[in-house]
Amino acid sequence: MQVSTTKKNILGLVYFSAERYIVTVQVEQDAFKIFQVFFNKKDGSLHLSFPYFSHKEGILSEIKIPGGTTIPTDLSLIPGGKATKHQVHYSHHVDGHAHFSENKKIYTKIRKKSVPLKSQSGHIFTVQIWRVPSFDKITKEKDKISTNNRTIITFEFKEMPIALKFVGMWYSTRVARKNYSGSLGNGPKFRFMSPDRRIREGLALVNPFLDDGESYALVLYCEKIPSEDTTEALTFIGGFDPPEIVNDHSRDTTALSLMYPAGDIDNLIKQIGSVDFS
Repeated sequence: MQVSTTKKNILGLVYFSAERYIVTVQVEQDAFKIFQVFFNKKDGSLHLSFPYFSHKEGILSEIKIPGGTTIPTDLSLIPGGKATKHQVHYSHHVDGHAHFSENKKIYTKIRKKSVPLKSQSGHIFTVQIWRVPSFDKITKEKDKISTNNRTIITFEFKEMPIALKFVGMWYSTRVARKNYSGSLGNGPKFRFMSPDRRIREGLALVNPFLDDGESYALVLYCEKIPSEDTTEALTFIGGFDPPEIVNDHSRDTTALSLMYPAGDIDNLIKQIGSVDFS
């Protein structure tokens, strides 16, 4: 992992503090832009955008995970879903409202009430991708360097992975310090214990616009997904219910999800409708 800009906060942990981050993957000399993470100056809300994938036709959905299902492996986005011919972004506001939108392109119909950011602790989203070369390749060296407007985060691999998973964990810095494990050294790597009791290593991205006596950080890590499927794809899931619902596997729970590409988009629009402006 590489990042150009560091900031050390009063807790003694190395954090990164910026308005916008570009998440990239590098394999040998080739680097690819995967998605963006940014924080809203007005209210400190969390946003993700996906402008770099080669496919622009997808499906957005509020998915339902039935009670009794602990690890869903085959959930359809069709029920509760709408089609789109645009790349969209995901917003998670301070009050917990979560939705997909894109200014002047889609209606903000796929939305739900999630956990307020100041109450959130733990898993907040997962992005999965297949075929890294299906994302925009960085062709200019200057685009690999952080500026005052955005910070570049790079996850490095020796060989081209088939599939990758990017997991976002949300903590107050007080909880992050409690979960912190191991020695930081001089680098930006942050070791912590995730809810599955495994020691993970990620980057803590402090929200510079959300502070009520303590700061809040998105801890981002990336790992390979065992997969033989070489089809180009991008998926996202977030906007989860409160922990008392998510962790009670006897209860139904909902989340927001997207998937690109969406196959025969015109037939899909006839089937489930579209969120696009006419």
